[in-house]
Amino acid sequence: MEKLKAKPLTESQRRVIEAYRVLMEQKGQSLREAARPLRVAGSTLSQVLSGSYAGNVGAICSRMGKYLAREKRRKSAPGRPPFCRTSVALDVLDICRDAHALRLPVLITGASGSGRTVALKEYCRQEPATIYVAAGPYARPKALLDVMAAALEIEAGSGIHRLRGLIAQTLEDADRLVIVDEIDYVGEYTLQTLRMLADAAHCGIVYCGTRAFLEKLRRRRSATIEQFLNRLAFAHDCPPLADEDMDMLLAASPLDARCREIARMMAAGCARRLVNGMLLARRMAGEGELTAQVVQRAFKRLLKG
Repeated sequence: MEKLKAKPLTESQRRVIEAYRVLMEQKGQSLREAARPLRVAGSTLSQVLSGSYAGNVGAICSRMGKYLAREKRRKSAPGRPPFCRTSVALDVLDICRDAHALRLPVLITGASGSGRTVALKEYCRQEPATIYVAAGPYARPKALLDVMAAALEIEAGSGIHRLRGLIAQTLEDADRLVIVDEIDYVGEYTLQTLRMLADAAHCGIVYCGTRAFLEKLRRRRSATIEQFLNRLAFAHDCPPLADEDMDMLLAASPLDARCREIARMMAAGCARRLVNGMLLARRMAGEGELTAQVVQRAFKRLLKG
């Protein structure tokens, strides 16, 4: 059977392929990584880049063009503000330092969107040895322990009890902090597993969830929950953001006093809502001025918490 030959490329196809090659180089991507958004193999992309691909090069160039357009849109979109040392962030960082240095189990609660997770991740950036786990709705004991084992470079194939023991042994005297975020999803058995791990490892552990999580535990008050609550050194509830905190987050946007007033009022003390509302307002304004009307329209588009 005669081997298929590559068809000559059109000028537009050559331009798209070259632009994709430049983007690959800028990102430092391998062929495999760059081929993933195109839904082709790395070897296929290699042939397309060399002009030797005998398949449907038009379809791949079309995907390249769409991906390049999305990348351009992403680059031109307004970015999120850098980490801000709000009162909530400072409280969370201080609590993490205490839990780490004194090897304490502590609980941080607060309203959703208050900036607690951002502050926890900032602590992880400052202290790279910290183990961060986001529990989530499918967080069973083994799943959480597997994440910790991976961070500690422990073989995760062991049974749950042996794995917990290996993690505790590795953490003991290692001067590492464990952070378990999204703790609301965790059930009693998982809480007991975490409590036993902290007891055995003698390490600091920070649990982070909503106020509803603590209220739920206090209502149920089983023997297992009693054990968990009694181990906590303390619980800290983060208040909504103050106006001064919101002004820090708004500093990245050139706003007049009226726009700031509207943004603060419509964010209602929620850092996430404030940031998302201003990102949307800046996209809606484009190259134009950020007016009070634009800011108000942007916040009205957000879902209410």
